Amino acid sequence: MNAVEVLSVLGIGLVAALLCVVLRPQRPEFALVLSLTVGVLILSQLVFSIGEISQEISSLLTATNISQENIKILLKCLGICLLTQLGCEAARDAGECAVASKIEMAGKLMILAASLPLFSQILRIVSRLL
Repeated sequence: MNAVEVLSVLGIGLVAALLCVVLRPQRPEFALVLSLTVGVLILSQLVFSIGEISQEISSLLTATNISQENIKILLKCLGICLLTQLGCEAARDAGECAVASKIEMAGKLMILAASLPLFSQILRIVSRLL
C-alpha cells in the first residue's frame, strides 16, 4: 500500500466522518447509510492490496519452518479478528453497543476454539520439556 492509497483512505474516512456528524442530528438514517457505504468503499480499496500482502506472507512462510497447519490456524484467527472488528464497528455505527459487545465476545470465543490445536501442541512441548 503506497502513500497515495493511505491518504485517499484517510481522506475518504475523514470526509465521511464529518458528513455523518453533520447529518446524524437531522437524518440519522442517511448518516448510517453513508457510514456503511464508505466502510464498504474503503474495504474495497483495500482488497486490491491483498495480493501484495499474500505474496509477502508466502515469502515469509517459505523462509521459516513453521507447520502449514499452524499457519492456517493463525490466518483463520486473523480473519476472525478482522471480521469481528468490522461487525462491531457496524453495530456501533448503528447505535447498538450491546450487540457490538456480543459480537466481540463471540469473536473471542471463535478465536479460542480455532486456536485450541495450537494450545495442545504447546502443552505437549512443555510436558516433554518437564
